[in-house]
Amino acid sequence: MKKIDWLYAGISLLILFLLAAIPKMQFKYDIWLYFPTYFLLTLLIIHHKKRPPVIATIAVISGFLVPDIVARLLEGFRDSFISIPRLVFQMLACLTALCFYRISSKKKIVLLGCSVLATGLYIHLLQQYWFNFSDYGSFTGKVEKTKVYAWHVKTANAAIYDQDRYANKIVLFDFWTTSCAVCFKKFPELEKLYRKYGTDTTVIIEAVNVPLPRDSNNMAFTVMSHKPYSFPVVIGLNNIDSAFGVEVYPTTIVMHNGEIMYRGNIEGAGNMITELHSGM
Repeated sequence: MKKIDWLYAGISLLILFLLAAIPKMQFKYDIWLYFPTYFLLTLLIIHHKKRPPVIATIAVISGFLVPDIVARLLEGFRDSFISIPRLVFQMLACLTALCFYRISSKKKIVLLGCSVLATGLYIHLLQQYWFNFSDYGSFTGKVEKTKVYAWHVKTANAAIYDQDRYANKIVLFDFWTTSCAVCFKKFPELEKLYRKYGTDTTVIIEAVNVPLPRDSNNMAFTVMSHKPYSFPVVIGLNNIDSAFGVEVYPTTIVMHNGEIMYRGNIEGAGNMITELHSGM
């Protein structure tokens, strides 16, 4: 690589750091920002005309791809699955810019339209399945039926319930902790499901808090009392997260007749409830 190629790669890496530093960026929609940014960056560098278009494009891709690969090797590839689509769309943005530079004006409109369509389809139709696989090891969230025994939850009124209360019901538990920012961002989705099924006597929907060592007594109830949600909140007792196999937060569990049928994100849980409900 020539010095100018190193400069292009350095700019590409700098842009990556700047995008990652944007506060309150929703991970779900970050592709909408990364794709046009790297498209424009690659197009500008190609128009610089200091290097052949293909070489310039490779330099931009190398700027974010090589450090990303090194980081994955050091941190563990499995733990970074969730960001792979973003990386793919970054590379597609660079390649799209290269094609955009070379084709006629009419084809450019088609190319941009296809790029926007592909990005939108992934984010709104496919992304939840990838997130589910990255966090829970299953694209759909469906799991082999597993019976769960001897678990208890506590309500705000200090009532303690075990699995008998939930027998013969479709049960959705949304596991969360007070330190989980993503959990709070997902609560509006839980609220939508509760508004849909809250009056259905065959369905129970609850947000199950897993207390942290630093939490004060009944802290979850205090925190949620200031939130604009109507779904019930309970506190899990006696390592309830281990009983349900919960390893990341948030995790949504759907049970039927005491058996776990679904373990994944809240976005896919509604489909599971609908499927179980239609079979009753």
